[in-house]
Amino acid sequence: MNAKNCTLIVLSLLVLSLSSLFFINKLYAMETDPAMNKFVTKKVKIKCRHEYALDEAERSSLREILSECFPECFSDRIFYKQLPTMRLLAFYEKRLVGQLGIDHRVISANGLPHQIFGVVDLCVTRTFRGEGIGTLLLTALEVLAGKHEIYHLIAFADHHELYKKLGYEQVNAKCRFLAIEDLSSHSVIERDESKILLIKSYKPVDFTDKTIDLLGHLF
Repeated sequence: MNAKNCTLIVLSLLVLSLSSLFFINKLYAMETDPAMNKFVTKKVKIKCRHEYALDEAERSSLREILSECFPECFSDRIFYKQLPTMRLLAFYEKRLVGQLGIDHRVISANGLPHQIFGVVDLCVTRTFRGEGIGTLLLTALEVLAGKHEIYHLIAFADHHELYKKLGYEQVNAKCRFLAIEDLSSHSVIERDESKILLIKSYKPVDFTDKTIDLLGHLF
């Protein structure tokens, strides 16, 4: 199989079940060039880390990448509204190049509970964008969800292309959530979030036109 006729992204996943740690040893990402298609092969390692277990080096790297990617939201801390439950950290040659926070919680849709993973602040450092690392992180999230029987993945995003490519669907629904600003809870808001709400489900649950209570803040 050569680079001209290859149309698939090949991800080699090696899942380790020790201390919530797993690695993705090699990423084969297809880069599209106007003149030709070519493969870029990089060694990328993904760590799954509970928030409480992050060491100071990881926290320092997170501060750097989050302030670069979200300068209007992050400065001296590694969370905007609330700490995520855990994170997927993408390393290339020991350098943190991407992160995906995971909010593990129960939500309510028309009074029925659903256990979910919420995507928090997915980002890739500027010099590594376009290399498939966002896809790698979201794929690792699916592996983790499947391993622990979490059937719904939810993201709130202004840009939908990557999510829809990976099977997320834009959902027409209202959301109820706790409003947090400047480290202060100030109200409960209910509003239409159809423009930014994306859900990927592994169970036949239709969230369309439901009122989804996030039972907490908007992640």
